Amino acid sequence: MNFFSKKPSSAFTSYFSNEEEGLHSPNKKYITKYLTSKIFDVFYRCSPRLTDPTTGMSPLYLTAPSIPRHNSNYDNENYDLIVKLNDVLGSATSFEGPYYSANPDTVSRYKITDRLGQGMFGQVFKARDLMKNKDVAIKVLRSKFSYFRQGMLEVAMLSLLNDAYDKDGSSNTVRLVDHFLYHSHLCIVTELLGKNLYQAIQARNYKGFPVNIIRNYMKSLLQCLSVLEDASIVHCDVKPENMLLDPTSKKVRVIDFGSACFSTYTLYTYIQSRHYRAPEVILGLPYSCAIDVWSAGCICAELILGIPLFPGSSEYNELYKITDMLGQPPDYILEQGTTTQNFYNKMPTIGGRIKYIFKQPFEYEMENAVELEPDKRYFRYRTLDELIMRIPMKLSDNPLEDKGSISETRQSMLHFIHGLLQYDPDSRWTAKQALDHPFITQAPFTKNWQPKPRKVKPVKPSLISGIEFQKRCFPGLKLSHRLNTQEYYDIFTASLQKGEVVNISSSNPFQLGPMTPSSFREVYAIKSKTSPSPINSGSFSRRSCLVKTPCPKTPNMPSSPFTSFINSPRSMYMSPSLRINSRGDYDDDVSAMSFCRSKFASAIPMKQKTKMDYGGMSVNMGFLPSTGHGQEKEVVKGVPPEANIPIIPVPIRRNEPEQEIGTTEYAPVFIFDDL
Repeated sequence: MNFFSKKPSSAFTSYFSNEEEGLHSPNKKYITKYLTSKIFDVFYRCSPRLTDPTTGMSPLYLTAPSIPRHNSNYDNENYDLIVKLNDVLGSATSFEGPYYSANPDTVSRYKITDRLGQGMFGQVFKARDLMKNKDVAIKVLRSKFSYFRQGMLEVAMLSLLNDAYDKDGSSNTVRLVDHFLYHSHLCIVTELLGKNLYQAIQARNYKGFPVNIIRNYMKSLLQCLSVLEDASIVHCDVKPENMLLDPTSKKVRVIDFGSACFSTYTLYTYIQSRHYRAPEVILGLPYSCAIDVWSAGCICAELILGIPLFPGSSEYNELYKITDMLGQPPDYILEQGTTTQNFYNKMPTIGGRIKYIFKQPFEYEMENAVELEPDKRYFRYRTLDELIMRIPMKLSDNPLEDKGSISETRQSMLHFIHGLLQYDPDSRWTAKQALDHPFITQAPFTKNWQPKPRKVKPVKPSLISGIEFQKRCFPGLKLSHRLNTQEYYDIFTASLQKGEVVNISSSNPFQLGPMTPSSFREVYAIKSKTSPSPINSGSFSRRSCLVKTPCPKTPNMPSSPFTSFINSPRSMYMSPSLRINSRGDYDDDVSAMSFCRSKFASAIPMKQKTKMDYGGMSVNMGFLPSTGHGQEKEVVKGVPPEANIPIIPVPIRRNEPEQEIGTTEYAPVFIFDDL
């Protein structure tokens, strides 16, 4: 009988016209997972109203909305993973398997116990590590390729900090525990910390902290920013919400490197939360780690005031409040800004010089076709000097611990904040200089105190082209299609082990040169002399990624009805083809068709991709149909490797549900890739 001449008659009949089309690479969806660890998911998909057999209650969804829409019904309309209480996430339950995780030699299981937050990037959950029996936080990014690539950069930065610059965590960077792929979502696992500083301010009814607590928090923040300067990392979103209390050390740790970039390759033009946005970002000047120091100065003032120092309702209003309190920026700063004309009118003077005059609100509204909210004044005093010198202030909540003069402390704090809020980034103190200030060290303060001269660190952008990068790290590798999440994850982590950071500006990792800072190459060079695997601890302990050894043929197994079925011609009617997985991720695990009918249908057009030689190894360029990233797409060409890629802003979040539309925050998105 010719099995391939028949037309398909059921869901289990071949949808392929010939035997060659019926062969394709496995999509790593294991049927045994659905019959064991994910059996409840099978029940819920068959009958969503079915109660949990263990509790007798309907499943509690932690994701809102919880109606399936995308990614084979795993995601909602926002491409967020639909997560229920007590779901187990990890490499042990994912479609992708342990290979696509920080440590492919082990499996991970994280039981979801609560939701901690949600934003434009995705969701954050509290979970229990079932392998190590401790609580962790899991950041689950949306299954959008642009967010996925930015998440991979966050993994690279946390790995670099945890493994090289802040090994013991004494510099207060968040600890990276694990990262893995889960149904096309990138999951980043970190230590679980306490509440953030904004919540701490709320708990005090928006009243400021005593000076001794402010000093402790600012010291923790500056220690972190000092390490970021050494690593050439710009956090780009330093704010109280991203400073979490560490219950063990009583310090604060800085989290959320999702918007971070390297100072040698700045990616974005619209960054930082508005109340903590540096003037060079508003005016469109090149920026560096100095923008994080500006945010630190704003936070220091907020910790004593209880509310933001510059609570602008728009970018225009933000710049107005900054200039109203600190004075107008120097002319040479305004001359360099690419967006200065949006906020200032240029008026020639008699002497031939140009004078910059801040635009009136009606001028800004007419030119930009917007309606500004009326300016609100939150402070009785207008200048920063009056504000710090007259606002009520306590040295400590415990009068017995009060040390020093309150007048001297005010002067010291004012001098400290002024140093962090200099308009000129080159004159603004670095984090290292600020750590030596008497306000932090509690040394006697004198008005003529000056920081030590800063050590100028030359900025060395990457001059390696994408072609040279590919030849150096992946000789002989040729890409014939757009990568999916698994393949991109492979290339990114493999490049990281070779001392290079893939340029995330393009979906093609070899289109642009790597964005590796010189600081990372220096660390890699040092470690490569002492270890066969240059960075092989923590998140770097990963074997070769996309470059995998060829899968051996299916071994001869004892005859059984199941194995005889796999080897029979009828097995070719299954989609994807059933065969024993010999890669070693699971014992006796089977790659098989998904239970979801939509998954089965989406796998129909998938064909076997040719395997290309890679130094005697095999690279499977097949891709998962569930990711939706398999289609070819035009990409930007002719971009120099050191170019800064422009982006456009999209709404990111609002602080409060009832907040007006005009106060929506924004996050960057690449202009030449799909969302």
